Amino acid sequence: MASFGNRRRGGPADGLTVPRGWPAGAQFIARSRWSPSVPGFLKTGWPFCYSASVDGQSDPPGFDAKEEGELIKYAGEDMDGPHPRVEIRKIDDAGHPIHAQNGYGLFAAHDLPPHSFVMDYVGELYVEEDDDSDNDGGAAARPHSDYDLHLFGMYSIDAKDAGNEARFINDFRGIACRPNVCFDAYRDTASGNLRMGCWVLGEPVRAGDELVVSYGSPWWRSRGMAVAGHGWDPDWD
Repeated sequence: MASFGNRRRGGPADGLTVPRGWPAGAQFIARSRWSPSVPGFLKTGWPFCYSASVDGQSDPPGFDAKEEGELIKYAGEDMDGPHPRVEIRKIDDAGHPIHAQNGYGLFAAHDLPPHSFVMDYVGELYVEEDDDSDNDGGAAARPHSDYDLHLFGMYSIDAKDAGNEARFINDFRGIACRPNVCFDAYRDTASGNLRMGCWVLGEPVRAGDELVVSYGSPWWRSRGMAVAGHGWDPDWD
């Protein structure tokens, strides 16, 4: 199992257990929190919150059955501390692309089967000023953050200043020949809320493997970088 750190202030509650290896400079939180700028009605209506209609119950204002149908449905996990499936490691390999940045990576603490759920991507939930239809999970609505993911519709999630272990997942380029996990939004069937999950792709992940995703061409393009092979390969699924 992943080893846990000492108890100290590191999140929304006193005494929250911080994962071993968590560096200074970002706050550890076990669950996403709202940006103060988001008005209350956007926290409770569709598409952020939705439970399937029952007989005699009308769908909420603005409901789009097609978009809702495209969301993964999954019973999420409510964590109150470090996640046992993963562990943070400082990158010591001089050949690793983030070694020069004194960077970190996230590694599997157990074998993870194909297409299994790993953990949530946790951070600050906010509403984009302009909903960009091309913002397909990689383009930064907050261009100064490397931890910003488009969640769904007008919603995004940013783990730059506060997040969980998933913020340490690196892009696969220079590390592996392909990503082994991906980020995808899902509807938590217990709470009805939108969440961003990390999921294993089509091949198993072995204990000790680094978890790597494809940040996607919008992420790289927004930083003025031209990197070959930005497209999604269906064989990864």
